[in-house]
Amino acid sequence: MTKFRIIFYLIFIFSLSQDIYSQEPVKRSSKTLTIFGNQFYIHIIKKNETLFAISKAYNVSEKEISIANPDLFNGIVVGQVLKIPIIQGQNANDEEIDIGEKFTYIKVGKGLTLYSLSKKYKLTESEIIYYNPQVKYGLKTGQVLKIPGFSVSFQSEDESFIYHKVKKKQTLFSLAQRYDVSIEKIIKYNTELKNGLKEGKVIRIPKSQFTITDTLLIEYPPVDIVQNIKNSPLFFRDKSCVECDKFVYNKDKTFKIAIFLPLYIEHNYNRSFSKEMKFYNGSKRFIEFYEGILLAINAMKAKGISVELNVYDTEKSRSKVKEILNRKELLSVDLIIGPVYFDNIKLVSNFAKKHRINIVSPLSQNNELLKYNPFVFQVIPSQAVRVERTSHFLAKMYDKSIVLVHNGTFTEKKLIDTYKLKLVKSFSFYNNIEKIVFKQINYKVNGISGVEDALSVGLENIVIIPSTDEVFVSSIIDKLKTLSKNYKIHLYGMSTWERFRNIDLTHIQKLDIHYSSVAYINYKNWWVKNFIKKYREAYEYEPSAYSFLGYDVLTYFVSVMKEYGKYFQFCIDKKNSKIKNIGLRNEFKFKRISRYGGFENNGVFILKYDDKFNLKKLSK
Repeated sequence: MTKFRIIFYLIFIFSLSQDIYSQEPVKRSSKTLTIFGNQFYIHIIKKNETLFAISKAYNVSEKEISIANPDLFNGIVVGQVLKIPIIQGQNANDEEIDIGEKFTYIKVGKGLTLYSLSKKYKLTESEIIYYNPQVKYGLKTGQVLKIPGFSVSFQSEDESFIYHKVKKKQTLFSLAQRYDVSIEKIIKYNTELKNGLKEGKVIRIPKSQFTITDTLLIEYPPVDIVQNIKNSPLFFRDKSCVECDKFVYNKDKTFKIAIFLPLYIEHNYNRSFSKEMKFYNGSKRFIEFYEGILLAINAMKAKGISVELNVYDTEKSRSKVKEILNRKELLSVDLIIGPVYFDNIKLVSNFAKKHRINIVSPLSQNNELLKYNPFVFQVIPSQAVRVERTSHFLAKMYDKSIVLVHNGTFTEKKLIDTYKLKLVKSFSFYNNIEKIVFKQINYKVNGISGVEDALSVGLENIVIIPSTDEVFVSSIIDKLKTLSKNYKIHLYGMSTWERFRNIDLTHIQKLDIHYSSVAYINYKNWWVKNFIKKYREAYEYEPSAYSFLGYDVLTYFVSVMKEYGKYFQFCIDKKNSKIKNIGLRNEFKFKRISRYGGFENNGVFILKYDDKFNLKKLSK
């Protein structure tokens, strides 16, 4: 043995002995979880625990634990949640655990696909991948796969039913919950059950017709983006940076704000600003936004805050924006609001990043520009944020059945994936929840019967319809109204539904329709009434949603600059912030999307109609 090998060997033996002596006894968990009928202990890895010690505690091999937890191949991490397989006769507590899942092992032949396997064994592709993580990126000839089967000792040629052997203390209600089917349907196909269940009897359970059932595992503890900006590699100092609690506004200070909007001033110059006025090239909403800004400026001046506004008409021209960016006065501004079109705001946001100027994107829902620019503030939350806020609201109602109905479009598919991701994150804040059963129904394929099969008999049902198609939504709402006679339904839709004309008001009330929205105006509020009054006096017509938005944006950002200075991004996440973050229409809850990125507004309202059909804001 060479000198090098001897030294290496001694180092290895020493490190191994250190690991052995540092190990502490692993405490076995009593928490269990069922996934696709297979059961596991739930174990959270603690400091100094090793895979070897965990395997000994639960009396299963390291290999079996690794197969159930593919992430272990990247190493063991403190706080990681492990699924420990429960194996009957080996580590199961027979008094508590009922293992009903057996497996068939098959060898992959030439030409076999996940799709053909799913059809043959009546499983989803996700289920096959779950039990065989190695096939996630495709099958290989010669692989041995584990296929879960039923606990009964015989197979049926009838594809419409599951055959179940009744066990002690089982009830029709428990079977209905287990197989996601109504008690009425079970009795329909087993008429003898009118006299009650009998232990040992085999009954037929009609298979549900919904497309996919996903069991979403909740991971603990929840992981969130760190909001401490001072830990960011992009944190900087300059003479304008002041500690959050040390900034004092000087009344001699004038905040300089640049406004970039496609106002088409030359085209609209000779037009009368009246209700009948026709604005050039869709510029009406931008002019209304600007009018809201002007009213906010007046309100700021009344409070003793000085603001200098520089307005730049960008039209829809990239070359015009480039020309504006060459002006020297822009280098001294404290804040930029706009532009509104993606290509133009991309140009201006690059300029803002280079010169360390905070920029507000007032109308875009595309958060692409936030990824690598810590100076961008996006006012309108993206669809993903809206889904996240809805999921957070739903997580408070974890004891309800969640059913998502879609029409098979690509946009809906993306929303479904977002919902699954956000639900897992939201539910992780509730330590007593280990899984969510998330049902998806393709209405185009399964129709209303598929929806009914997915609804729970004994639980309240959260039905989510992520569609903006008025014809589809109106049709399914009519049918859900009929189902609501036998099922408890709470319907969650999209904010665009508010503009639909074909939804019966009685349906809204009966189905308890909710939706998330980035805006809410309480017309009974004194401040809202006062704004409308002043707007009418100034412009002689009614304010639009854009008028309210312009007022709220200017008011919020001037307020945070007055409180914290030009570089307010270091302070706005403070829990003791004195800034009022709810405006007349919008709420401002800016969160940084990453250590290198900008800020996206998380201000989303959950709205519903009350008994008098008034739109109400719910607490989140």
